[in-house]
Formats: sequence, structure tokens, C-alpha cells
Amino acid sequence: MFEKLKVPIIGLVENMSHAMCPKCGTKNFIFGNETKKTADEMGLEIIESFEVDSNMSECINSGKPAIYALPDSIHAEKYRQLANKVFKYIANKDNKQAKAKEQ
Repeated sequence: MFEKLKVPIIGLVENMSHAMCPKCGTKNFIFGNETKKTADEMGLEIIESFEVDSNMSECINSGKPAIYALPDSIHAEKYRQLANKVFKYIANKDNKQAKAKEQ
């Protein structure tokens, strides 16, 4: 759909695709690792990956964004990193368009 509408796809974001083992820190993919396969097929990167987390579930259920409810959490940091990646993409695209208009 995005390709038909010519909406640029920056990358893929995995949401609750894995859980971290609290004892050893191993990533356990709950539904397999299909996002990586899809990203490769589409020529895209996975720009962020969010794990299943009980604190996030509480935030979602209460309607409070994690970045505000848990500003020092790893999830809040990942949201900030994701936002920065999107902002950089937009800024780079705007710069390229401005240079193209100058020529």
C-alpha cells in the first residue's frame, strides 16, 4: 500500500516480537524472526525493536505513554532513539529536496 501511494518507508519497527530472559539476557523470539526476513525482502532495516515488558503493558493499559510514565526506562530511550531516526530521515530528505530545487 505504501509503495502504491509513494509513501516512503524509513524502516521496520518490531513491537513485542521478543522477550528477554531475566537470567541470561537471551532474546527469545515469540513468533519467530519473520521481521528480519521481511526487512531483507523489502531492502529495509529494522530501525527499532521493542521487547515484551510488563512495565510497558501497565503503561499501555493505563493510557500513559512510557516516555512520560517511565522516562528513564529502556523503552523510553528506544522511543527517543526511534524519534531521532525519523527526524534525521525527514531532515535529510528535506535537504536533498532543497538542493535539487537549487539546481
